[in-house]
Amino acid sequence: MISDVIMIKHLYPVINMLNKSLFMWERFIEHLNPPFK
Repeated sequence: MISDVIMIKHLYPVINMLNKSLFMWERFIEHLNPPFK
């Protein structure tokens, strides 16, 4: 059980970084081609 906690603690920064980069990509793509309304 302790090993699970350690794994999560190690994974959290990576997941956080992925979330940020994904968000940045979404912003970038939206900037490139704004949605047609």
